[in-house]
Amino acid sequence: AVAFSLDGEALVVNTDMLVESTDVLPGMTAADVGWKAGVMGLSDLAAKGARPYGVVVSLGLPDSTPEPYVSALVTGMNKACREHGTYYLGGDTNRCSELVVSCTAIGSVPKSRLIHRSGARPGDIIAVTGEFGYTGALFEVVLRRHDAPPSILRIIRERALRPRARLNEGRALAEAGVVSAAIDSSDGLAWSLHEIANASKVGFLVERLPI
Repeated sequence: AVAFSLDGEALVVNTDMLVESTDVLPGMTAADVGWKAGVMGLSDLAAKGARPYGVVVSLGLPDSTPEPYVSALVTGMNKACREHGTYYLGGDTNRCSELVVSCTAIGSVPKSRLIHRSGARPGDIIAVTGEFGYTGALFEVVLRRHDAPPSILRIIRERALRPRARLNEGRALAEAGVVSAAIDSSDGLAWSLHEIANASKVGFLVERLPI
């Protein structure tokens, strides 16, 4: 996400793209795709401590896409927005060789509370708002045909296909002023720490993985 100064506020904007061939697992429903696309955009706002105004979407669809699929996708996206306290505002639709969902999320935070990636300092503690590994576990089950007990599989699918943006946590941490740097971790813990390390010019020692 990027932030722009606006009358004492920081206007925060993020765009995130979901592409069928790289991001849609076998078994994902249209509603799952819509939900995940919406949350992807909102999650980056959460890492800035921002309150979302809404989400606009550019939707690329193959000619063969059935109308009920499109309806279910938009319904899933709208549900994700509403359950995170914001709105799906519409956008643009066009023909594409494969399904592409590009979400732009818009929000704001008081400038004094904006959380950057570049504030980490030696001695800081690394903290996360959830556990990692659910998406990796689902890949193992779906693509590599590994078995999992039904009770565990339900949890894996729910966490991997219906993730939640940590908007409440982000705003609370921003208001408390206790976070030196933050980042959305949907690309994985290793990449997230790499990005903060580059921005903050620090290194990290991870002693206990939250998986």
